[in-house]
Amino acid sequence: MKKKTPKEPGPKSRCLTCNGHGAITCRRCWGKRTFTDWMHKTHDCGACGGTGEQACIVCGQMGERQK
Repeated sequence: MKKKTPKEPGPKSRCLTCNGHGAITCRRCWGKRTFTDWMHKTHDCGACGGTGEQACIVCGQMGERQK
């Protein structure tokens, strides 16, 4: 049986608050959740508090991400 893996994240989003490429990439912790978390569809990210977003690493704000 083939082991499923979480989908890879897309390219880094541009933060419109500082117009830089920050880590506003969570969307439920791409690449950070464990396989068990993914299989059980749980989300326990301290960075986003379950909102699916992380603050920009450049400006530190929860900036709007460019679509």
